[in-house]
Amino acid sequence: HVKNRKSLVPLVIKYITQALAYERGKVLSMYISALSENKIFLDEYNIEEDFDFVSTLCELITVRSRVCSDAFDRFPPLRALAIAEVKNAFEQAIESNGNNTLHRAAASYLVAIAIPRQVNDSVQKGDISNVVVSSNLLHAAIILISNWQRRDYGESGAQNVDEETSILHLLRYLVIPFVPNGLDEGDGNTVSGLSSAKHKHNGKRAVSVEEWVLLAKARAEKVAKHAALSAPNVFLPRLLLCCGMPSPSFYTMLGRLDKMGDSSTDSGKTYKEMISPTAVSEWGLPGIGSRRIIKRKLYGRILAYLRIHGKHTEEIETQELSTVKSSFVSWLSAGNICSDNTQKKHSKSQAITGIANNVKSCMTDSDDFDDLMGEEEGAEKLGDIWSRNDSKNVTTDGSLAPNEIVSRDFVNSCVDSDQCNVLEESLDLIMAKSLYSKEIKGTAAAKTLLASYKSFHHNPSFVQILLKWVPVLTRDRGEDHLWQLIFIEETEQIVDWCHLKSLVCDCALRWSDEHIAACQEWIVSQQTKNSPWKGVCSLGLVLRFLVVSSEQKSIHCLDYDDNAHLHFPYAQSQECAISLTKIALYYVSLEDSGVIANDSQKEGGGGANAKRNSLPDWLVLVLLVGKSHQALITRLILEKIDGTRYALVLSSVLLRLHVMSPLKMNLSDSKLRNVLLQASNDHLPAWLHWRCPLDSQLSEMLFNLTKYPHQRLVQSVIDIAKQHPLIFVRHLNDISQKLLEDGSGRDSDQQRLMKRGRIFGKHPSGDAVAKIGDHTVKVNIVLWGYSFNEPVWTSVTDVLMALPLEVVFTCGAKIGLTEILETYLKLFGVQMELNSESNIIRVRDKFLNLIESFRKCNAKAFEDWMQRDVSDWHNVGNVRQLFSAAGVLIC
Repeated sequence: HVKNRKSLVPLVIKYITQALAYERGKVLSMYISALSENKIFLDEYNIEEDFDFVSTLCELITVRSRVCSDAFDRFPPLRALAIAEVKNAFEQAIESNGNNTLHRAAASYLVAIAIPRQVNDSVQKGDISNVVVSSNLLHAAIILISNWQRRDYGESGAQNVDEETSILHLLRYLVIPFVPNGLDEGDGNTVSGLSSAKHKHNGKRAVSVEEWVLLAKARAEKVAKHAALSAPNVFLPRLLLCCGMPSPSFYTMLGRLDKMGDSSTDSGKTYKEMISPTAVSEWGLPGIGSRRIIKRKLYGRILAYLRIHGKHTEEIETQELSTVKSSFVSWLSAGNICSDNTQKKHSKSQAITGIANNVKSCMTDSDDFDDLMGEEEGAEKLGDIWSRNDSKNVTTDGSLAPNEIVSRDFVNSCVDSDQCNVLEESLDLIMAKSLYSKEIKGTAAAKTLLASYKSFHHNPSFVQILLKWVPVLTRDRGEDHLWQLIFIEETEQIVDWCHLKSLVCDCALRWSDEHIAACQEWIVSQQTKNSPWKGVCSLGLVLRFLVVSSEQKSIHCLDYDDNAHLHFPYAQSQECAISLTKIALYYVSLEDSGVIANDSQKEGGGGANAKRNSLPDWLVLVLLVGKSHQALITRLILEKIDGTRYALVLSSVLLRLHVMSPLKMNLSDSKLRNVLLQASNDHLPAWLHWRCPLDSQLSEMLFNLTKYPHQRLVQSVIDIAKQHPLIFVRHLNDISQKLLEDGSGRDSDQQRLMKRGRIFGKHPSGDAVAKIGDHTVKVNIVLWGYSFNEPVWTSVTDVLMALPLEVVFTCGAKIGLTEILETYLKLFGVQMELNSESNIIRVRDKFLNLIESFRKCNAKAFEDWMQRDVSDWHNVGNVRQLFSAAGVLIC
């Protein structure tokens, strides 16, 4: 199809680009790689197309950052591609001073940024270039830098080296360790990198505080340290409130704050300005509280970091906290309002070893951090200092503080007081703690969220937290109670089907292979219980999970790779295959009985079972199991068909199994053949469009048969027609079209067909005469049917007669057989008009045998066909009159 590339490739790009908004994982990786290859193809053949691969990739990374990050982790070549493209885009922007960006992005999406002309560690004022880039390119670079981490070179050493080199280039372009004096950035000409990025249309910061948080918590310590050095001063206190910050990043920020205070004549005033309402308004933390509360939170978080990273452990244990050599910490500790309550609470504890002004803090005798995190008492000490104010985790002004233990009461308090941000901070704290401890509290927190869903399903903020955090918190492990909450208990009084379906999909895509396998095993084990699934909603969630976790390239069309699914339990044993098939068939029975009345719950309602794409989950599951156990699944469905009201649906499943894997199905069973034949008649014309692996082979063979027929090819077509008659009759319309082309003497591209084997006829009146000016020329009039390739027409009749009569004259009569027969009659009629009856003797004899078999096998269909109107051909009335015009007598 290279000749059609100018029209095909842009269409491919268009539809793949649209699909990027919906797919994830392996499918997303394949689509991005395909777009890259298509862009190379466009450039190679100089095809003009308004498509910018880098802009599309950057927009995708910006809009779907979490999904893309997961894909980059799973597929290193995709990550390397994205990093290389973004790095090249920045180099091109520097070379052109941003001129290549101005015509591609709207003014509201342009960012002005100062970037060094040369990549080196030291940046001088004269080496700065002011460049305009798109905001999506800038955001994509930040996400890639923050998610990158150095890997062992191994077998793909060259790729890892190139990837690391590209990241270092981006790091030195953007995350530049340069700290200006004062709270503001000072002279714009001396600030470069991300700190200098401003929106071109309004001059506001282009890099949000959330993106600085990403960089400060980057996986690579070098990136985190550079981010800590280059972040704007106004964001430093906000960044210190983050959980899970690596040690270099934390100490670098603390050191910057200390230097600011030491270099200022009034350090207290400088620090107060950094937590003033104006500065805090840029933090993106609404309702964080007054300066007093912010100081307390900063103080507690810094102390927790000091204990975690262990740099000041001995100093904290043996001295007052005020003696810790940090001017910023000393300023926070001075006059802390929670000192009295903290002193009273911890005065009875034997673990108190030091006093810092009015704040008591203690550590266990063990210096081992993992051991400390493993004990509940130690976990409390590592929590935020302000979270110890009282047992309910409520501050003096009534606002909540993050807690490492997410209980039902805590969730209720957060949602009822409209402080869902505190709940999310608590979950973030749990995830951060899991990086340093073997103890995992994520599963317990996830179960608490699920148990609270029925009470707060109407709260969008809570629902967003649930959908975001449950898959993340339970990524590596699960248990019966968790799966019960997701698939069974939450569906008893379902309030929003879409929310639960989204949750199940995200779990299937985020959970580890071990967790998915354990959950699948649990689902199979539930079949041994009486009524394990509480209603159709529970079944629907189970089916969706099984389908999504199968890692099909798309749930809407099946992968014909027989080896792509062998690592899944239901592809391994017959017991699992039977259990999962019963789940799907039970869902069908509920669907047919009318239990599923809501279209939002009815998977694929409205005849979706017969569609080519967008298959319902139960059908996809049956087809997946059928890949490895087709004989078993066929037997189970045949047993269900007898005496069931949904026999029509089940017969369509067998027909789709046959079309999907025609080489595997054993057609020696007469009952199976009858069911397939009946299903092929009941589901016309939908099943003609279903995917079949033999379609391309048959199309190629029929193309050659109607162009260059020879005995070996004819025999091959006859053999495949006998083995797979239902698959073959799907191509009868194609045969009819090929015969029409042969009768015209030209193919679909209006190219003359080869003369070998063709029989030519002439008009009885001879050549016509035309006068053009003073000249007279002879004109050879050629109409349809004046010539034909006799071996082609005789071969087609041989193939049709080889098909089983009950197939070709029942199902085939509805999908192209009658059109083929009418084409023969039209050819005979034209040849009779040319007085060339001798040309059609052989073809007509075989045709008559075919007609006689048709009339005997299906008399009703034959009589109906004889009455069909064909007045569009030479003003003939019906097919019976067409027989007369062709000189064919029917008794």
